[in-house]
Amino acid sequence: NNIYLKICGKSLQVMVFPNPAKKIANLSITNPAGNVVNLTLSNISGSKIAELKLGTAKNMNFALPVSRLASGTYWLQIKTADESVTTQVIIVK
Repeated sequence: NNIYLKICGKSLQVMVFPNPAKKIANLSITNPAGNVVNLTLSNISGSKIAELKLGTAKNMNFALPVSRLASGTYWLQIKTADESVTTQVIIVK
């Protein structure tokens, strides 16, 4: 069973699957404006774990490796110049 989470802004859409994730959290991002997409992963307390610039593609897929992270809940923020969406990603071992 692949459980996924889809979050939508005004035009920015992000789907995270599987959620919960064990080794890889796959991201499918729709970015109609073609703006630079930035990803920030933080722990539940808000401390940043990773920041990545993903590019400007209007449709992109990204595999986020999570196997080295401790089990728990993390915040995933996807941000462009125009908007930002934030969701939770659960990591299980």
